[in-house]
Amino acid sequence: METPERVFAEYEVDVIATQTGRPYHQTYMGRLVSENGKIKLIREAMDMNPVAQSLFPNGFPDIYKEGKQSGAAINRSADL
Repeated sequence: METPERVFAEYEVDVIATQTGRPYHQTYMGRLVSENGKIKLIREAMDMNPVAQSLFPNGFPDIYKEGKQSGAAINRSADL
C-alpha cells in the first residue's frame, strides 16, 4: 500500500543487544501517514518474543510476573 501520503512497509533489524550481548532479530511492520510534507502518524508493530529473549535474563517470563506487565520491560526495550 503506497500513495504520496501513505506507506506501509516491513523492515528488519539485526543487532546485538548491548545489555545482554545476545542477538536481536526483528521484523517490524509500520504505517506512515504524512501531510504537507511532514509526518503526521507512525504506527509500528513487532513480535515481543525476540525482544524478551534478547533483553531479559529469563526471556518472556521476565516481562509478565504474576499476570502484571513489568514497567522495566517497557523502559528497557528502548536500549537495543
